[in-house]
Amino acid sequence: MNQLKHFTNRNIDLPIKVNSDNSIEFDAEQAAIGLGIFLEKQGVKYVRWERVRKYLNSPQVEKGDFITEPQFYKLAIKANNETAEKFQDWVTGEVLPSIRKHGAYMTPETLQETLAQPENMIQILTALKDEQEAHKKLQQENDKMKPHAILGAVVENSVNSISVKALATILKEKGINIGQNRLFQWLRENGYLISRYGHSRNYPTQRSMDMGLFELKPNPIVHNSGEMETRYTPLVTGKGQKYFINKFFNGKVLEA
Repeated sequence: MNQLKHFTNRNIDLPIKVNSDNSIEFDAEQAAIGLGIFLEKQGVKYVRWERVRKYLNSPQVEKGDFITEPQFYKLAIKANNETAEKFQDWVTGEVLPSIRKHGAYMTPETLQETLAQPENMIQILTALKDEQEAHKKLQQENDKMKPHAILGAVVENSVNSISVKALATILKEKGINIGQNRLFQWLRENGYLISRYGHSRNYPTQRSMDMGLFELKPNPIVHNSGEMETRYTPLVTGKGQKYFINKFFNGKVLEA
């Protein structure tokens, strides 16, 4: 028999459904709000459903739906913010243990039934063992995905181009041992920026422009003589940020 429980964390009332097979589902709307995936207007919080659907690769999820435990973890990893981290800590540190303290959510009636019929305990322990193994596997997958998700979240839906220096800073903060000069050098050596000396040095190569990795920002300069000159600064596009972050973080370039 499915059971619906409500857990409260500050101003969030999180309905959780405990199914007869001991699987757990979370109210999609409240889970998204708890993980910070919302917009607030005039004190009202509106879930960013388009982002929730994208993160879960589920175009049908909407208000009133429940999401599975793996989907909750996936949302938490994708959200990647302080609010999400605190909310996930509360769910995994308090809510789930309170549900699973007997290997299942047990009311006084079901606990009495278990004591009266020991064979039920075997089923519960078996379910607990299966759940623990599944949770362990899921946690291992999450640990493996998390660093990639953290980096990916930096540029998730990025539409703003950034300087090579800013990209180097992002990589450095996430554990990639590289600075601005080394990044420029690597980009030149690998054919993304022009390496020959002259006014076009460090401009994107035709290959980079065709791939949509860079754009050029014009910088008009007026000399003392009154002569005007336009110089260009290479900027890494949103697509370029994702491309280079994935390339570096996957260990294909430098070790952290």
